[in-house]
Amino acid sequence: MSNKKLNDPTLPIELEPITWENPELIEETIANKKVSFVLGADAKLGVSVFNAESDADPSEVFGKAGALIPFQANRAWLKYAAACNIKVKGGLDIKSVGFEMDVAAGLQAYVYRKHDATQLLKEAQARDINSIKTIFSKTHIRDLDTGEAVGLEFAGKLGASIAVSWSDVWTSQLSVLSDLLDTNELIKLKVGPEASIKTSIQLEDAFRVQLVKTGRQEYQLWIKRNQSKKWSSSISINVGVKIENPAVITDRLDSLFQEVFEVSFAKLNDLVKKKASTLSESEKLIIKAIANRLGWNESTAFDQLKEKIETIYETLHKKVETAVTKKVEAGFKYEYLRVAERDDLFSATVTDSGLDEFHQDIIRANVTPLIHHALQQPSSALLNHVKFLRKDVKKRERSSGFSLGFGKWVASNRNKVSMMQTTRTTEKGVQVAYHGQRSYEDGVGSSKRQWLVDFNAEMPQVSNQPVTPLASEFNYSLNLQFEWTEKRLKPADLDSFLDLCRLWNVISDGQWTTLRAQLESDLDHASAITYACTALYPHELFRVMIAAMGNSSAQLDSVFYQSLGAALPYWAPFPVRMDVEKKAMHYAPIWREFIETESVNPQEIAAQHLKDIDKKLAAEERNYAPNQFINFQSFAFAAKHNAQTLRRWKSFREGVSELSKAIDRQALQVHDPLVNQCFQKMEDLWLFPLHAKAFGNYLVRIADQYPTLRAQAVRTAKISYTKKDKDQVLIIGRT
Repeated sequence: MSNKKLNDPTLPIELEPITWENPELIEETIANKKVSFVLGADAKLGVSVFNAESDADPSEVFGKAGALIPFQANRAWLKYAAACNIKVKGGLDIKSVGFEMDVAAGLQAYVYRKHDATQLLKEAQARDINSIKTIFSKTHIRDLDTGEAVGLEFAGKLGASIAVSWSDVWTSQLSVLSDLLDTNELIKLKVGPEASIKTSIQLEDAFRVQLVKTGRQEYQLWIKRNQSKKWSSSISINVGVKIENPAVITDRLDSLFQEVFEVSFAKLNDLVKKKASTLSESEKLIIKAIANRLGWNESTAFDQLKEKIETIYETLHKKVETAVTKKVEAGFKYEYLRVAERDDLFSATVTDSGLDEFHQDIIRANVTPLIHHALQQPSSALLNHVKFLRKDVKKRERSSGFSLGFGKWVASNRNKVSMMQTTRTTEKGVQVAYHGQRSYEDGVGSSKRQWLVDFNAEMPQVSNQPVTPLASEFNYSLNLQFEWTEKRLKPADLDSFLDLCRLWNVISDGQWTTLRAQLESDLDHASAITYACTALYPHELFRVMIAAMGNSSAQLDSVFYQSLGAALPYWAPFPVRMDVEKKAMHYAPIWREFIETESVNPQEIAAQHLKDIDKKLAAEERNYAPNQFINFQSFAFAAKHNAQTLRRWKSFREGVSELSKAIDRQALQVHDPLVNQCFQKMEDLWLFPLHAKAFGNYLVRIADQYPTLRAQAVRTAKISYTKKDKDQVLIIGRT
């Protein structure tokens, strides 16, 4: 066989391993310690030949056009792969020099050497083995020809850096303050949209680090998931999060304390040093407000504050740390489970100077220094095109729902799109995650409204099933967001925003008036105002909600009619239309009659139902004129512009009913295609804006049936705006 040419079609891809009596030894100094890399630790060198476009490379370096090394008709490649070992002088653990790798699971290094396709196999092998190349040596990497590559496969930890904005943290993690404050307390936080905190993460899985020489002094670096069963048989996905710049929390804490308790820590600290008998009336009011905020008895609040003020401050500090780490850990896992095997976790173009600077980080699979450099040096001579989780690290994307970034959502525009699914394959089974993110857009007058839905279905661990996972093995959760942007502050927009906050239970009725006055002041002379409400229902709560919504009871129709009524626009000066629950009560029967009788005269139905409740409102409802943009707050306008309500409601009920039955652990129904089919049917209900808002209220009503679980729902509002040439974000929620 060794006398054959490399382009001989009878050559198998996998050739006979070569016995290697003298393993390659490379020595480097890392973290001031001598480190030895032994290539060929098992005295065997695996050999593969790639001479056809169709040749399958298990490491996915060689392949068709678009591969890291694409096929060329006059070329052939020999791949040499060998087990390797890493040793630190003095017998120290390799973790002491930053190698977070499971040596017991094995490490494999490989190199791809390029040859003329007509060269004899034995000649090519003799040349290559005489000067074997590895990823552990910068000299070896530089000696590669263009179109050659080195790589490393291992089980262990990948280190990276993620910056998350404070506005994104508090939008999804405001609930961490719940057990610090009394229930139903309104919280309003002000943050700069670009203010962020850096975190470092360590992701435990199986990885491939691959470096291809693409030019005379240029290399392309890829780090990917490795789903080869050899490497993933005992691997579970674990994410560790550490805050890189904890001083940012300390700097932020004083202003956060002021916003949460409506008094500065310094002022409160001075106050508790006084005697209770010397307190002024204004100081007593501060103590009373703090007592109410914390749920304390007013008569003992001052003594409690004396004793616990430092503890409160420290607890708040811990809550902030918890909020940051929970956001990053949950968001990163969400993103990571949706990275396909062939997608890059990390990629960058590295120059020769960059190789000098970052080689030790590359072989340790620690991309944190590369990410930091890319952020600090936009025009770098060392690195270019740096991407992490398929996103350019220099471009900040807003987070929404479960994700770390909003860039990959699907714009549906009422054209339903199948959910993509990503599968992680291991020797013990498979782990599947669905991509259920959708964005929708509509316009009313000069305003553009956008609503976002993330139906999250993912397996928390590998399946127990031998073939296809069951629908019952998935975690299900849901995130909704509704937003719109206005050029300037208008009272009507503020009323609409607060109405939506009340509709989705972000605020209570008693908080409307106080919050409205505060927002009028905050937004005075503001521009580019974006109003948004978000509701997030995590797995444990949403699973029981699916079961409840899948019930065949006709009572659910009544609940949805209430939500449709509640979702009608705020309409002053009519009291019935200025209160969410009054809208629900008085317009539910109107929706029922309109839908169930399939009426073509919605304005008359509304007028008849309301004539004895509010004659002026009834007259305005009757005044609706088709094809004219008047009385757009009316029931008839809503009925016309949110079409086929009954069909969409029935489609949702059918989809959620099928899903409810499937997630029963006794059902034994496989997930594919059932989960996607159920999503397609449910998605019908949130294709139009009123239906989407009503759906958000419907979820509130369903969640309220579970008093012990409903607190898991995270409902917040966010206002982004510019004032005095400065961008600001307000986060609003309650405990």
